[in-house]
Amino acid sequence: MDGALEAPEGTLWKLHDRDGGSARDVLKYLLYEPMSHNVYLPEHTDFNTVTTLFSQPVAGLQVKGADGSWKWVKHQENAILINTGDNITFLSGGVFKAAMHRVVRPPEDQVHLRRIGLFHFSRALDGTLLLPLSQSPVAQKEGKNMFEPGTQVLTTDEWERARTSVYGTEEK
Repeated sequence: MDGALEAPEGTLWKLHDRDGGSARDVLKYLLYEPMSHNVYLPEHTDFNTVTTLFSQPVAGLQVKGADGSWKWVKHQENAILINTGDNITFLSGGVFKAAMHRVVRPPEDQVHLRRIGLFHFSRALDGTLLLPLSQSPVAQKEGKNMFEPGTQVLTTDEWERARTSVYGTEEK
């Protein structure tokens, strides 16, 4: 990502370095039991920088395409999938987009199987301002501040709190 943003090597890594800081990465293991409902996890973007997950043979993960349609993420043996999150959208000024995705009921031939997931959510250090990287000519030239003019620019931890505070709520 540093290369695509023409930033010095290690720029993004330094925003995640734990020496003296708190990045609070999360490693999550999830077991999805066979269920009768159609959506296990509704459409969303991850609020972190990058999510890595291991490909698995039981389908369930879908990504929203540019045309608005949902596409199955096909299993590839021994593959690791990379999912971009909100923080990389902010830090790249929108050059990288957070991937809209969801987890749904597997196809009928797999619906009786358990789905297992192993996920690593990489989080930038607390207090990192979510502005286009000043070290990136691409983010500075092609990117933009993703916050509305006149609004407060949030930090990584503030963005996480704002996003997670609305989990499980709905507008009526």
